[in-house]
Amino acid sequence: SAAPAPSTDPLDVALAKMNQAPERARLTAFKTLQKVVSNVVDFPLEQKYRKIKRENPALVKRLGDVPGSFDCLLALGFVDRVDNGERILELEASEQAWNKVVRGKDALERAIAQIESGSRAQPAPAGAPGAGAPGMGGFPMFGGMSG
Repeated sequence: SAAPAPSTDPLDVALAKMNQAPERARLTAFKTLQKVVSNVVDFPLEQKYRKIKRENPALVKRLGDVPGSFDCLLALGFVDRVDNGERILELEASEQAWNKVVRGKDALERAIAQIESGSRAQPAPAGAPGAGAPGMGGFPMFGGMSG
C-alpha cells in the first residue's frame, strides 16, 4: 500500500486521537497540556509541577472531553499511580522523561499554532496576490496536511 503507516509513537497516537475532538475543546486541552509541560521545563527542580492529581476538577474539566488527553500525559513521561489513596500522574525525574517532555512541548505548541492560525480569518496582506492557500498562516509544514 502506498499510504505511509501511521506512527506508533505514543505521543503521535495520543495527539491524533485528540485531533478528532471539536476544535474548541481540543484547543483548551492542548493549552492545558502545554502549560503542564512548560511548568516542568521552566522549573525542572520544582516537585509540585511533576505531580498532577488525576481527579483535579480543573484538569478533568479541561481534558475530560478530549479523548487522548490523558494518554498524552502518559506519553510525555507521566506515570499513573496511587499516592496516599489518591490517583496522581507523576513525572519521573529521568533524562528519558525530560526528553519526552521537551519534545512534547514542541509538539503541543505546533498543534496550538496550527489551530489558531487556521481558525482566524486570513486576510491577504496588502500587495500580496490573493492566491495563497487559506488557513496556512505562515506554517508551511502544515501545507500538506488535510483536515
